[in-house]
Amino acid sequence: LLYQATHDNLTSLYNREAFVNQLKYQLHQRVGETAIFFIDLDGFKQANDRYGHESGNIVLKETAERLREILRKSDFICRYGGDEFVIIAGKDESRDYTTVAERILATISKPYLDGAVNFITCSIGVAISEERETVDTLIKKADFAMYSAKRAGKNMFKFCGVTT
Repeated sequence: LLYQATHDNLTSLYNREAFVNQLKYQLHQRVGETAIFFIDLDGFKQANDRYGHESGNIVLKETAERLREILRKSDFICRYGGDEFVIIAGKDESRDYTTVAERILATISKPYLDGAVNFITCSIGVAISEERETVDTLIKKADFAMYSAKRAGKNMFKFCGVTT
């Protein structure tokens, strides 16, 4: 029952409620810097419309698996809803958030459905926690950055508050 309450039944990733609870815990603990990556699939609606909902589900499952393969075991990966995914990532001296975002972009843009779908990419918004950051504020910052990436042309990442 606990697994069902905390995981998405399609992708087996954590669900939105589990994500919010984990982020609250990490921000409360102040164990160091926390970053969230808010990911939205570009082209997913077109793939879903063209190939059907079952194929769309396969794309979502494959996306979840790709994220699991390239991220650390300690990263918290969630299906936030629809075609949105969120990752909570901590930083240490060997980790660079730009490199993480670049790896996500490269991985998601590989073809799906045995090469039939080769137009799915993603837009990523990255927000890094500050002192006394709230869950709602950090999520809004990452979401805003993700929409900035979409408006700037998609298939890219943007950091909240950083202009490039």
